[in-house]
Amino acid sequence: MVSGLLAVVAVGVVIGAQIVMLSLATGAVLFAGPLSEGAALGTAATLAGGMIATLVIGLMGAVPSAVAEVQEHGLAALATTLAAAVAPLALIDARISTAFAIIAATTLLTAALLFAIERLRLGAIVRYFPYPVLAGFLAGSGWLLTTAALGTVLGTSSDLSAWRALADPGALARIAPMLALALGMLIAARLSTQPLVPLGVLVAALLAYAGARSAGIVEATAAAAPAQAATFALPVPGTVAWDRVLAALPSIAAVAALSVAGALLNIGALATAVRARIDTNRELRITGLANVGMATVGAGPGFVSLGLTLTAHGLRVRSRLVCLVAAAVTGAALLLAGPIVAWVPPFVTGGLIAFLGLGFLLDWGWATRRQMPLGDWAIVLAVLAVTAVAGFLPAIGLGLGLAVALFVVDTMRGSVIRFDHPLSEMPSPRERGVAERTLLDVEGRGTQILALEGNLFFATGEAALRRLHEILRGGARGLVLDLSRVHLIDVTVATSLAEFAAAARDAGLDLSLVAGPENVERALERSGLPVDWPVRMPNLDRALEAAEESVLRGVVDEKASIDPYAILRKAVRGDDALMAAVLSEFTRIELAEGALVYAAGDPSDCIFLLVDGRVWIDDPTRVGFPLRPMRAGTVVGDVALLLGEPRAADLRALTPTTLLRLDAEVLARWERDAPDHALAVHRLIELTLIEKLLATNRAVALARR
Repeated sequence: MVSGLLAVVAVGVVIGAQIVMLSLATGAVLFAGPLSEGAALGTAATLAGGMIATLVIGLMGAVPSAVAEVQEHGLAALATTLAAAVAPLALIDARISTAFAIIAATTLLTAALLFAIERLRLGAIVRYFPYPVLAGFLAGSGWLLTTAALGTVLGTSSDLSAWRALADPGALARIAPMLALALGMLIAARLSTQPLVPLGVLVAALLAYAGARSAGIVEATAAAAPAQAATFALPVPGTVAWDRVLAALPSIAAVAALSVAGALLNIGALATAVRARIDTNRELRITGLANVGMATVGAGPGFVSLGLTLTAHGLRVRSRLVCLVAAAVTGAALLLAGPIVAWVPPFVTGGLIAFLGLGFLLDWGWATRRQMPLGDWAIVLAVLAVTAVAGFLPAIGLGLGLAVALFVVDTMRGSVIRFDHPLSEMPSPRERGVAERTLLDVEGRGTQILALEGNLFFATGEAALRRLHEILRGGARGLVLDLSRVHLIDVTVATSLAEFAAAARDAGLDLSLVAGPENVERALERSGLPVDWPVRMPNLDRALEAAEESVLRGVVDEKASIDPYAILRKAVRGDDALMAAVLSEFTRIELAEGALVYAAGDPSDCIFLLVDGRVWIDDPTRVGFPLRPMRAGTVVGDVALLLGEPRAADLRALTPTTLLRLDAEVLARWERDAPDHALAVHRLIELTLIEKLLATNRAVALARR
């Protein structure tokens, strides 16, 4: 018990120390150049935000050891926004106050977006953002962070001037310690399976610096900024230049969107890594609450840290106490923010920033070349290049343009056609006799079943419309268009469908429509498609059944006859004498419309061959199941006769009907005295059972579609 508690405390202390170091880097990036005098205050705000995020997400989230912090996904873009916004301001108080207002606005907007996504149940929205564009944004963030690291050490602004400063004779010597630290941490993180090794490299660098400072090897004035007050207090709102805040709104929105994408990615990756079922929408709500609290202290957007959480998870420490300890360490550092910023040398701060930046460049700029096609990777490089040359806002414009273009191209590549089959290959689940099924196998080829799915708009609907006109030009007699799985249809496609329906009507095409959702039907109605044409069907089963009936009606109209004895002829294998002998023992029955052939519970003492008309099997116990109609050429009563059980349902004549009845006692006599006659009847029953099994298989296959 004690050892377990000590392990939890130790892990919490180590994670808290990592939050402190990352907060130091965050404060240095955000409050550089014209904001350098606010570095201690910025670090303190980041520490306070990290403490709030860890407490809220760690104590309320689904993963007990979840650790959160102010994240670096939009850090570089936010730093660029701050520098540009405060540059015209002369007073340092106005600069710092305006910077904090922009940071708080970004965090509040992030919270609002998280709440909106949670409310609308759109947790999977990040999947629709093109991966190459998102990778390009993150690689660009890596470039900006690396540039900020150079600016921290060289004392320049965090833009291209930091790279130009490398031409100075002493610049390389000044950045060498920073590069050594950043590369050491980066190599340790890439080669070691222990998540604490990079922190060990950082601690070793701090100890080496402390030793060198004590020995007088380095001067004690190595800090980037003079010592500042340790007391944490936000600037007075009255000194905020609100016009500069309003001018920064586009950048604020971009950083907030990038932060939301990072939160969604981290939550999804965390669920996969810890193999837990996580309610994404609930986690988004909790993260939104954390960001509201973080905004009140002037901290940037934050969410669960995948690396820090997996550090605790990998060490088998899964207790919410870890979050409390980490928050306590962060809170203690908050009280000493000023001295920490004053004591830590620029090469350590710059090394931390460079470690983050180089990691982003490697993970999102270089490693992605193996994860995507060359064309997609070129998009990553394009967004990265624009970020490096023109800044983050032009890169966002390029990224959004590429995102739209990729969306259109990808959707045009994908098919909205769910299936496209002739009716002969896609029969309805209704039981039909051999004669009808044979006719449908032949004549059903002239009726096409086309099912669409997804979102139909100008980019995706073209292929479907082209296929519709191919069917019309191909001389099809009928068409079933299934829109039941179409989620959205725009005015362009809806109008084109209305025009196609009119052309189909003029051409005499038997067109039926499986109705789509209400919004799709409204769009079709607004486009001019009549309510009564094409015929609307409630589901595909009914549409297929109606299409078959239309085909069969057409066959009858053309004087094509149905052979009611086709199945018996198969049973006797074409032996006309045997067929005549068997038929001579059948009793002919003529029934009026509505007459009862047999009732449920009657003894099963015969089978029937339907010669003319139509009968219905009506089972009142099967609530929700449709009546099963049967036509000429169908055998009825076979299963009950074989099982020796009473009739399971009523059988009624739907129209004037002619039946042939064979009694069980005749079959028993044939089994004794005329085995060839009995064998013919058993083959008749066998063929009937095969037909029913095939009909059942078709019904199951249709249900799966």
